[in-house]
Amino acid sequence: MPPPIQQKLAKRFRELNQQPLLLPGIWDTASALLFEKNGYQAIGTSSAALAYSQGFADGQGLTLDNLLPSLAAITAKSQLPLSVDIESGYQDLSQTVQAVLEAGAVGINLEDSLPGKGLIDVAEQCQRIGLVRDLAERFGLPLFINARTDTYLLATDHALEESLCRAAAYQQAGADMIFVPTVSASADIKALVQTSPIPVNLMALPGCNATDWFALGVTRVSLGLGPILAVLGLLDAIAAQCLHQGHWPLMDQYHFGFAKAQMLFS
Repeated sequence: MPPPIQQKLAKRFRELNQQPLLLPGIWDTASALLFEKNGYQAIGTSSAALAYSQGFADGQGLTLDNLLPSLAAITAKSQLPLSVDIESGYQDLSQTVQAVLEAGAVGINLEDSLPGKGLIDVAEQCQRIGLVRDLAERFGLPLFINARTDTYLLATDHALEESLCRAAAYQQAGADMIFVPTVSASADIKALVQTSPIPVNLMALPGCNATDWFALGVTRVSLGLGPILAVLGLLDAIAAQCLHQGHWPLMDQYHFGFAKAQMLFS
């Protein structure tokens, strides 16, 4: 059985996903604690951000062995419910799910595509979702399963219809939510929200905002890899400015303060 705190966090995460939820994409303890400090109610790892922070490309470049130490460090410090992006499950889906449950996760994202191979067959993905649900029940935790479909990301023909078909199938298999990255057209979002049997999760995109999406009925908006891309952009600008100008106004502007940084980890 999971520890009482994990059970409590799992219950809390389910409650949060019944209402508009903005979920940050984190990659280490510092990023987790900064979002927690700013009032976020839950945190979720970004597979891309974790991969980049460890020197890998996104798309299952990360491995379970790379992932677990990061999760241990995050759960040791953060008090928030944690959802873990396990991509397509890495080398062994059962082993991955069992490990992240033991690491303290109360939710997961599971993708329905494989790098370079396209979408996984609906029936096969339903089996995989069912396996995850069974493992979580045997572990004794009401794991929140966010079933990601890459229909729009991969520009699939009839992406809306395919997304809705998969939402219905995944719900029957045990998923709690459907995650549809890169969809942004209001008409498609309305159709997803109105027709999907489970709540809809979207990914933050440039030029969009969570307020509008929540007004359309979207339940969760994930910041995903947006935060680390912004951090990389800022760091790139600081690096160039310091080298070529000999001073660092950007670094001064975004200075966090040593004492504040120390307090994050105290």
